[in-house]
Amino acid sequence: MYDLCIKKGTIVNDDHKLKANIYVKNGRVDAITAEEDIPAARTINAEGRLVLPGFVDPHTHLNDPPGGDVSETFLTGTRSAAAGGVTTCIEMPLTTPVVATAKAFADKQAICTPKAVVDFAMFGACIPGNLSEMDRMLEYGAAAFKAFTPFSIEIPRLDDASMLKAMEHLGKRDVTLSIHCENADMINALTQELQEQGRVKPSDYEAAHPLISELEAVQRVALLAYKTGARVHIVHCSCPEAVDVVEYYRSLGARLTVETCPHYLTLNEHDVEKWGVYCICNPPIRKQEVQDELWKRVLAGKIDCIGTDHSAYLHTEKAEGKDNIFKTPAGITAMQLCYPVFFDEAVNKRGMSLEQFVHMSSTAAAKLYDLYPKKGIIEIGSDADLVIFDPAAKWTVENDKLFYLEKWTPLEGRTVTGRVDETIVRGKTVYRDGEIQMEGGYGQFVAALR
Repeated sequence: MYDLCIKKGTIVNDDHKLKANIYVKNGRVDAITAEEDIPAARTINAEGRLVLPGFVDPHTHLNDPPGGDVSETFLTGTRSAAAGGVTTCIEMPLTTPVVATAKAFADKQAICTPKAVVDFAMFGACIPGNLSEMDRMLEYGAAAFKAFTPFSIEIPRLDDASMLKAMEHLGKRDVTLSIHCENADMINALTQELQEQGRVKPSDYEAAHPLISELEAVQRVALLAYKTGARVHIVHCSCPEAVDVVEYYRSLGARLTVETCPHYLTLNEHDVEKWGVYCICNPPIRKQEVQDELWKRVLAGKIDCIGTDHSAYLHTEKAEGKDNIFKTPAGITAMQLCYPVFFDEAVNKRGMSLEQFVHMSSTAAAKLYDLYPKKGIIEIGSDADLVIFDPAAKWTVENDKLFYLEKWTPLEGRTVTGRVDETIVRGKTVYRDGEIQMEGGYGQFVAALR
């Protein structure tokens, strides 16, 4: 007998869709067939709904182990992931101690595993001088490494010489280096200048992180990636011209990929005025005309994946910038809402195909970080990570329905069409109809498949 049957749904992968029944055994997809009468311990009738590969979030920040205020734990973060259809979180290491050594990596994994509701993979930090430690982290199953061209509180930025060495080193090992691209000198000088001028309102923040800052850094990183042959991923891109730079260097043979985030596709300068500190992130929220251009690149298939860049902060932390926006910590909550909101905006409103949606929400990230085909696809032998998704259901974003530790979002009040009804991780339901169904510790660490 099978453990689970999901029948009569429309199964969508990134290259096709079909109406069929899925049978699950021992946490994996065991059969995909038109037959409906095969015995199973539990049956889900998905008629009229989509059955999607569990979403793979390639960019999330949680706060275990805590280095200061705990604004999101692995438990609250992965509960939120489950409610948003995310079955695999790939966690960026903005925690203390910096995950720049094998010991820090192993310690973090040990702390997070008992709290995880969904599966997770982990980045290590790429900092100047830790090449040998990165090799050791690969032995522990690191999915990739994260680096910064601008200043970061947690991870020391890479100067150009260190970045070149890191790309040469990781390129030989065929491992992705994911990079936050902004020009440090521009940002530092502009931030100081704006504060000296008394321009410290939320609407002033973007002026310290202009598009040219992002564009220049992506140009520099793309050139180094092209010359070294490294696998390089541009994270949370808000700049349409930067996507064009990536496209150009890809045409020359560079192994470049790029992601964007839901806030760059749904929020604009008016939201910054409305929500203030709660709309501050890096890179910043751009003007509507920039967002419109970014959407053109998304729909044209020039952006590989959507990541949440979920970076929660307490109300008290965000309030530090109430009188000077440059004192507020940069980050937006997005884990629970990202993929339903993206579905509504991309598929319902702009006509994106279901297959492209699956590619951007699941398959591309799983491939990028060497988790495919264990994750990111519905096929025989893959993990039974599945989302039962109602594409016609309408609902309204409400703060009190969020599972974050601090329940806030600048998307509050937005009406969304497309809802996660049930999230299944390795054949077990972790979320259904508004309720979390599993305790922390069900989720597992997923090592890269190398």
